[in-house]
Amino acid sequence: MATLKISELSVGDWVEIDHEDYGWQVAQINVCGDLGIGAYFKDIDPEEEYDCTLSQARPIPITPEILEANGWRRNEEDEYMEYYGDPTSGIAHTKGTYHYRLEVPDVSAVCYFVHQLQHALRLAGVNKEIVMP
Repeated sequence: MATLKISELSVGDWVEIDHEDYGWQVAQINVCGDLGIGAYFKDIDPEEEYDCTLSQARPIPITPEILEANGWRRNEEDEYMEYYGDPTSGIAHTKGTYHYRLEVPDVSAVCYFVHQLQHALRLAGVNKEIVMP
């Protein structure tokens, strides 16, 4: 699994955090906490912020389930997923390494992890919040 650098994270990014009581859990990054980063755990207590270290975090790979929960749809052959919204479009390939290619005016990005997709959408000026299923 890829490691994260603090310079790769922004407020609102989805990652997994190794929680001391619950193991690896989906969490959303908030501002820096006392230990390095602050995070809100999706399925534990989304209202309470936890202080975490960067060594407790790992990126979340993009999956078909995550894309479907955010409006992407499979094509008839089930070989890729498409999203068409104003002003963005993209194709996510389901064969081999799963990745998403975002194409918008002036921005082209290949994303393997959810936080990369979030950054690419923001960079493209697309106001789309990624939700985790």
